[in-house]
Amino acid sequence: MGFRILMIVLLLGNLFLLVQVIQSARAQSLLSQRPAIYATGPQDADLTLVEFFDYTCDPCLKIAPALREALKKDGKVMYVARPVADDNLDGLPHAKLALAAAKQGKFSAMHDALISDYRALDQKRIDTLVASLGMDAVQTKKDLESKEIANQLDENAWLLRKSFGTSLPYIITSNNLVFTTGGKTPTIDDFLKFFNAARSQQNG
Repeated sequence: MGFRILMIVLLLGNLFLLVQVIQSARAQSLLSQRPAIYATGPQDADLTLVEFFDYTCDPCLKIAPALREALKKDGKVMYVARPVADDNLDGLPHAKLALAAAKQGKFSAMHDALISDYRALDQKRIDTLVASLGMDAVQTKKDLESKEIANQLDENAWLLRKSFGTSLPYIITSNNLVFTTGGKTPTIDDFLKFFNAARSQQNG
């Protein structure tokens, strides 16, 4: 009896490890992808950068200008934005609106609008943003309530956990190099150095 119990425990342990390996492989695959609807950058990019963030996260908003300029200056990085939000946090409407904009090919413009001018999102401001970007208001309302967008946010949160992110913003390359701020607001040069370090690791 004891031997059978031991074998069952070992089997369950191996199954658990197998599930972890499969999930890690799936997470790595998702990190490597360049989802067109919410990725920006040149088609010949030689590096993919993924940022997990919340539109109401103060550190996320602080680093945004330097990151945006570094991406522009480098010119060879594919930037993949993966907004995350908790149901109890103020950033959920922002994340949903950004993903709804993505479905109409307006993710980049909506992302910039939300990240550069954060304010609470009431219906009046949502209507103003939707109109200013030339989006279909009826389709936007439908998408904001869709299961597809809810699932996308769940996937982003799952991927963040599997990438071992503990705080936001969490920036990681497709070859698993994580950007760290060192407790200070990063500069454009900090990001440019990080891009080059990621390339060296990727090519090494």
